[in-house]
Formats: sequence, C-alpha cells, structure tokens
Amino acid sequence: MLQVQLLGKTDVGRQREINEDRYGLVESRNLAVVCDGMGGHAAGEVASQCAVDTISALYLDMELPPGSEAAFDLPVEFSEEGRRLVSAIRIANTRIYEKSDANPTLAGMGTTIVAVVFHDNRMSICHVGDSRAYRFRNGVLKQLTNDHSLVGELVASKQISPEEARDFPNKNVITRALGVRERVKIDLREEGIAPGDIFLLCSDGLTGCLPDTEILGIISAASEDLHKIANDLIDGANNGGGDDNITCALVRVDSARAADESDPGLETITFPEENDLELAAQKIVADFLDNMPEEKEETPVPDEVPSEELTNMTTEERDLSEIFEPKGHSANFLLGLILVLVVACVAVLVFDIAGAREFTWNFLGLN
Repeated sequence: MLQVQLLGKTDVGRQREINEDRYGLVESRNLAVVCDGMGGHAAGEVASQCAVDTISALYLDMELPPGSEAAFDLPVEFSEEGRRLVSAIRIANTRIYEKSDANPTLAGMGTTIVAVVFHDNRMSICHVGDSRAYRFRNGVLKQLTNDHSLVGELVASKQISPEEARDFPNKNVITRALGVRERVKIDLREEGIAPGDIFLLCSDGLTGCLPDTEILGIISAASEDLHKIANDLIDGANNGGGDDNITCALVRVDSARAADESDPGLETITFPEENDLELAAQKIVADFLDNMPEEKEETPVPDEVPSEELTNMTTEERDLSEIFEPKGHSANFLLGLILVLVVACVAVLVFDIAGAREFTWNFLGLN
C-alpha cells in the first residue's frame, strides 16, 4: 500500500520584503505543489496563491476527471493522474490570466509551478518555469526537471556548464510561466517510486543559493527527519545569500512496491498549448471556481510556522458540503451555479463539432 509523508516550508529570505512563493500539500491525494510568483507588489503572491488554490480545489472538491487520451494525444503509457495534473495546471493558468486581464493592478503577473502526485507505484511531475524537482534515492540526488529559463536552455544545449550557469547574467529570466499568456506549455514526467525515496520540490530561491552538492549533503544527513531537512535547506539558502524567497516541499515514500530498477521511467513530454475547444472548457471550470463562495477567512502564508503546522500551510482539506455551502441565503449561490451550467451548455452548442460534446462533458465530469 502506498504511504507517503509530506511537509513544506517557506521563508521570505534576507533581501525581500514580500514572500511571493506559495506551496500546497494535499495529503489525502498525495499531492505537493510549489509556486514562485512574479509581477511585483502584490501581483506575484496573487498568482502563486491562485495556482495553489486552484489545483487544491480541483483535487479536493471537484474530483477533476483526467483529460481524454484523444484530447491530449498522449502515449498510452502516461497515467490518468498525469493527465489530471496537466488539466489542473491548465485551469490554473486560465484563472491567473483572466484575473490579470481583468485587473490593471495585476497586469503581467505570473508564477512558476512544479507539482507532483503519487499514485500506485509511480509519481507524475508537471512543471512550468524554473522551480525544480529532485529525487533522493540510495545516496544519489537526481534533478527530475529542466529549467524553463534562458540559462537553463543554454545548459541543456551544452553552451554553458551548470557551474557557469550559477553566475550567468540574467540567470533568473524564465521562458515559460503560468498566467502570462492565455495558453501554456506544460512538461510531464513519470517514474517509478521505491520505499525510502525523498522528493524535493523547490523555488529557485533555494537552488540559486545552495549547490546540488550541499542539498545532497543536507538530505543525506537527515533522511529520516523531513522537518530537519526543510529547516537546514532554508538555513543553507539564507546563509548562501538569501537573495530571494525560499520554499521547499518534501515527500518521503514510506511504503510502496519496490521500483523496477530496469524501468527508466517515461521520457519527459511537453504538452503543446491548448486548442480552442480545450481552452473553452477550461474557462468554464475557471469561471465556476471564481463564482464559488469565498472562504470565511483567508489564512496568509507566514514566513515561518511551527513544525507541527507545516503540512497545512496553504491548503486545507474540506468536504464538499463545506466548500459549496453558500454564505447567508442560498439563492445567490444557486443562481450562480445555474448560470455556470447555462454557460457550459452554450459552450457545448457553440463547439458542437465532432467529439466536442463528449469532451466538454467529460472535462466537467458531468457525463
């Protein structure tokens, strides 16, 4: 039986006044997310929080169905969970873009994202931007993602070395992010997991100040204590300059079927930008989320929290009766829900081409 432990921590760093990083942990779905917002003032934290909240809501409250294999044109080897994660990130992109487009004070905001979900004997990782994922296994640290950044592309093409990249000019210029464009490309990778594996998701505030060799040393020295690993990673990055917000999420696999060492995993695939039909379906779901009743209280992400609270910093597991309970009278909520369903029906009629009806209903989970 699959059992994992999740933990996260974030810190504003030593040179920033605002923490634009966010992370989310959904323990019941074995899901972890790290986002690094950008946009200045409050916009960056709005984008990163929106991404975390959207994905958490879709996994916890709406049971988002996976996109069809035909719609995504995926190799059959990729799992439903992988496709579901791509769907959730696409909807997050739509929400951020629409919020930015509607509010001049948020114009240009965006966020990186790296997210991992564990299922059966595998894990699926999606990412956009330069937030990274690593796997620690048997004393070896392996980077699982390639940075979507100017310097990352230079390293990938072997024009510069990873060592040269650390001090390269404009190393923080990213080539892909959520929310800055209406459509987004997303990378997906899947691999087997094994008991004892530790996965690290982190923003570039960590990797920009802490070399991989030091990350390896910290994890190796405290592999049984995720709290110590998180604290030592944050301290190490701050001691290395702390010039950006620093965030990490850790997942340790406590129980799983042993990984097949001969299985190299599935090669990373880049999803192309959405077509018009996929985008229309995403907008319906995004609008539905925007019209859901707001939380009675919104708990901001503190820079530091007691260790026993680390697993519940930005996402709170709620059942359907609570998240869909309207404030005060129910009439406004019901009218809003009816309006969303009417919009969905109109979208189906407008895009009533071959396969459109089935795709839209499947996307919304209404079939």
